[in-house]
Amino acid sequence: MSKKKDERQFKIRQLLQEHPKIKISDLADYFQTSSETIRKDIIELENSKIIKKEHGYALLLEEPDEMPISLRNQEYIEEKKQIMKKACTFIKEGMVVYLDAGSTCLAGIPFLQSIHNITIVTNSIFVAYKCAKLNMHVILIGGNISNNAYRSYGNFASETIDYIHIDVAILGTKGFKDNNGFTTYENEYELKRHILQQSEKIIVVTDKNKFNAQPEYTYCKFKEVDVFISNTLTKENKSQIQVIPEIIEAEV
Repeated sequence: MSKKKDERQFKIRQLLQEHPKIKISDLADYFQTSSETIRKDIIELENSKIIKKEHGYALLLEEPDEMPISLRNQEYIEEKKQIMKKACTFIKEGMVVYLDAGSTCLAGIPFLQSIHNITIVTNSIFVAYKCAKLNMHVILIGGNISNNAYRSYGNFASETIDYIHIDVAILGTKGFKDNNGFTTYENEYELKRHILQQSEKIIVVTDKNKFNAQPEYTYCKFKEVDVFISNTLTKENKSQIQVIPEIIEAEV
């Protein structure tokens, strides 16, 4: 997918978050492009379960499947970098570190470059590739592969994790569930539970827009987390997660 198309589809999603139902013809006018171009964008986003098309309108799905990594990587880039900069202060020479397949972990990889002799464990093809290019020792977990996010999951991935001792696991979240824990999608649940069991320290990282999202599966109770890092937390946000021993705000 071209960068221009990526940016346009990302903007379409942003517009639908503000206005959940938009005429497809209005989108063509907004982007000053042809109806055929917008129609192709809508079909791609619909195939990714992000939006649906109905009677000439584009509608944002209330509970979409996982957003393609190419779109997620464009959201809140600076915030994600600063969040991961804080997370990397917990990583020391010689550690085995698990990096989640989320876009926040991906944004923070350059901060790991100065830490010597670390082993990166990940289920993300993108994370593994970027770390390998920086000459880090990488263990890529196998298993079933997600078409959108290019990450592994399933029984094979979970069982592989059971053979690895992890010093620090940096995990993302899709949102909170009933003020009780961090959530993920169904096919990630089992793998993340195994990671929790194999890790000495659990760090959860997320940008503030996830506070209002509520995917169905809670993979981690707040009390199971050692460190939580996000950007600009409100008093209400902090009260939700006050059981976590260390809460860090990463300001841009």
